[in-house]
Amino acid sequence: MEGVMIFPYDNKSKPLVKANRWLSDMQIRVLGFPKGWEIFNEWDEFQDIKKSTEYNKMVELCSVLWIVDAEHELSNDDYIFPLIERAVQENKKIICTRILNEEENKRFDKIVPEKNRCILKEEPSFKLKYSLEFFHINTPVLLICGMFENLNKFLIQVGIREEFISRGYKVCQIGSRQCSNILGFYPMPQFMFDSSISEKDKILMFNHYLKIKEVQEKPDIIIIGIPGGIFPFSEKIVENFGMMLYEITQTVNVDCTVFSTPYYEEISSVVDIFSEQAMKMYNFDIDYFIVQNKMIELMESEIEHKMVYLTLPQNHIVNGINRVGKDNIFYIDDKQMSKDLVDSIIDKLKSYKQIQLI
Repeated sequence: MEGVMIFPYDNKSKPLVKANRWLSDMQIRVLGFPKGWEIFNEWDEFQDIKKSTEYNKMVELCSVLWIVDAEHELSNDDYIFPLIERAVQENKKIICTRILNEEENKRFDKIVPEKNRCILKEEPSFKLKYSLEFFHINTPVLLICGMFENLNKFLIQVGIREEFISRGYKVCQIGSRQCSNILGFYPMPQFMFDSSISEKDKILMFNHYLKIKEVQEKPDIIIIGIPGGIFPFSEKIVENFGMMLYEITQTVNVDCTVFSTPYYEEISSVVDIFSEQAMKMYNFDIDYFIVQNKMIELMESEIEHKMVYLTLPQNHIVNGINRVGKDNIFYIDDKQMSKDLVDSIIDKLKSYKQIQLI
């Protein structure tokens, strides 16, 4: 079993740690991060994993260094590449799921020998064979999406996946992150990000891709995580206008939708507003809302041209949800709420007579 150190760890990597037991032939043993990042991280769930700002020393305890993206900015020149170079000198294996630009990719290829790279398993390239044929997906489809970027969609995907599997359901899942295959499910196919492919062909290709998975795996449920946000925030932050969600909802009839949202003090009225918007823009109902312990920093977001959030205490979110009293609003980090959410999803799908208890 290979020991893994994740760097730089913050809450964006939390789903990877929560899914530790799903890693094949690997075990996360160390969470490394720069000094000052302690305030960003929550440790309660990971008592058996070492956490340290002494990451240069801690890498010695592991045989694999996993370089990841983070919510907080960190210089690749000052932190990432020096650590990679040290790990290579000590003959460690390197996994890199962090987004690098073209020059950084060339630098990575130069300093990391082939023998030290853990290459993520990629599916064969997918080609459209029956350009005008559209297939019906018989398996119930659960869609997980977020209002904007960085609202813990991947954490929700991992949590719901674990809950279904623990109950004996066979799950076919397509995740919103490219590292999904490390955790035992599929990443969103690369053709969905290819600007040279027309929207029509993307819709048909994803429909064929889903049908092949359904026939091959015969799952009880298909879970799809949508990358990015689905609503434009402002003229400066457009979230790709929710194009990925539009394309995917054209490929398959969605049976149930889980929607991640920031926290609002008037959360009850806000979920009603966004339910109406989703119906107008995408022609589907939002069945469940997952409220994050994040509140939008309006001014900072506009200045930075990206979503910036203020982190709130978890008990504030749970208390706010309990005050509202709606049975379709949850907080995924509350274990009981997580179980209640999946109970409700199963009841909803059973009411369609499309899913049976195993």
